[in-house]
Amino acid sequence: MVEARKACGLTQAMLAQKLSRPQSFVSKYERGERRL
Repeated sequence: MVEARKACGLTQAMLAQKLSRPQSFVSKYERGERRL
């Protein structure tokens, strides 16, 4: 997911805003600490 996010030019904060989730959610998901 990190590669796809960066390819779209998005930061974790920008993606989190689009998902209506906190930035920490995106960070933990990318590290494999969280599932959807």
